[in-house]
Amino acid sequence: MKKIVRLAMVFFLLFIFSPLSFPRLVGAQIFSNQEQSVATPPDAVEQKVWDPLERSNRKVFSFNDLLYTDVVKPLTVVYDQLPPPARKVFHNGFQNLDAPSRVVNLVLQGKPHRAGEEMERFVINSTLGVGGMFDIAQNTFGVHERDADFGQTLGTWCVAPGPYLVVPVLGPSNTRDLTGLAADSFMDPLYWVPGPFWLTYPVDFVKYVNKASEHIDQYETMKKGSLDPYVAMRNAYMQHREEMIRGRSQQPVDIRAGMALAQARAEEQRRRTASPPELAQALREAARNESSSSSFDQVLQKYPQLSSAVAAREAIARYADFRPDWGQENRERLSFATEIICRDVARGDLFTQGRMDSRVDRISEMARKKIGG
Repeated sequence: MKKIVRLAMVFFLLFIFSPLSFPRLVGAQIFSNQEQSVATPPDAVEQKVWDPLERSNRKVFSFNDLLYTDVVKPLTVVYDQLPPPARKVFHNGFQNLDAPSRVVNLVLQGKPHRAGEEMERFVINSTLGVGGMFDIAQNTFGVHERDADFGQTLGTWCVAPGPYLVVPVLGPSNTRDLTGLAADSFMDPLYWVPGPFWLTYPVDFVKYVNKASEHIDQYETMKKGSLDPYVAMRNAYMQHREEMIRGRSQQPVDIRAGMALAQARAEEQRRRTASPPELAQALREAARNESSSSSFDQVLQKYPQLSSAVAAREAIARYADFRPDWGQENRERLSFATEIICRDVARGDLFTQGRMDSRVDRISEMARKKIGG
């Protein structure tokens, strides 16, 4: 039953989806490797992602996120309770099962030397490594793993990625990589193991949980640091896949670089669009931590638009009856003056209009009247 399902999936993808991956059939909306020179900056990839199914992709993305939060994440928490050596054994075993697929794909990509190294790894780890549970090839003989899959192979054959897809449970993909995934499944040794599906599917399930546990922190970081996690995931995935095809990366799929880019952009966007109450709160926090000389430097680094407000506060702090080191009453006056500045900032006033001296004098006078003097 399992073989029939996989066979049907491969034929469906090859004859229905795969033609969409050829640029001549779908026009200029899809980019190909030939259009991307080696000097093309990584950011250029995200600008050309073809996502005609974005509406439905977002729905699947939301479903996957819910599945991840309510089902997969708790499973990974339980899985992570295993001792690290045990998790490493599972990881090594699953990587070894993928070795035949990597060998075939490296040959198809015109890399016979690397294919030979991968075959050497498979033989060593399957024998001396007790079925691949221990990576003897790398730890003892220095033979490193070479990443390769059929989606990558199609890319080296100048097959463009086609429309971006979010696959239920599996996550980000495209028509080229989804077709490659189906083809790679035939090269999985477990596919050829005779027996009912209930004997082989548990292995696939543990393999899925193992892989999810290795990327749990990356996904959480992306969600917290991105204004739009869907776009961040899409751009990171497509960019990394294109770089792998060009031979710039020989590591397993790792979207950390793309997520770091998304985080940096989200942080920059947050700074530019920070609300007045948020700016006022940041200023208050800096004043509370004034014992640290870098508190205001840090808030200015994060919110440079507060520079005039901070300058006004510093000007007041230089007055003799506002010097915090000259007694409790002075500290109370400065605290009240700071609160006046924060209230103005919360109303949208960043102290960029009018004469600063007159405003500083007005705030100082209000603080003196409030706290005596």
